Amino acid sequence: MPRARTIKAAFFTDSRVGSVNPYARLIFIGLWTLADRNGRLADDPDEIAVQTIPYDIGCDDLDEHGGTNGCLQLLHDRKLIQRYSVNGSRYIQIPNFGKHQRLYDNEKELYPEPVATELEFITTSSNKIQQDLISSQTLRSKIIRSKKEDLKDKGSLKKED
Repeated sequence: MPRARTIKAAFFTDSRVGSVNPYARLIFIGLWTLADRNGRLADDPDEIAVQTIPYDIGCDDLDEHGGTNGCLQLLHDRKLIQRYSVNGSRYIQIPNFGKHQRLYDNEKELYPEPVATELEFITTSSNKIQQDLISSQTLRSKIIRSKKEDLKDKGSLKKED
């Protein structure tokens, strides 16, 4: 159910907001009215278009910007929204929503929270692998040094200058 939301004057001079086309800006504002109390909503470009820009659907200018889905992707790329999926269903999260909006007592949480995306998983996994590799190389170096010291102590290895 759409809700009345607040728009602050700083919105109009925000550089990230200014970096997107006018359709994306209007859709972004419209998303606020569709979001639940946590700033989440279903990622359904057709329904979002009907609810936020009904008189612009099929407009050549909008189509030149990739339509509603293209505008949503642009907002995602600029980190104004986060597109994500949970159990095969797609959703949108508006970051810092609660910080900028006055929430109603009777508003409900309607959509699941985002979980680690595949990219975050890949990045985290890659970092973990890199850390494990460094740890194993460090351990290997320690073992080699220890063995060299043992051999020196036993006189089996010539002392290095």
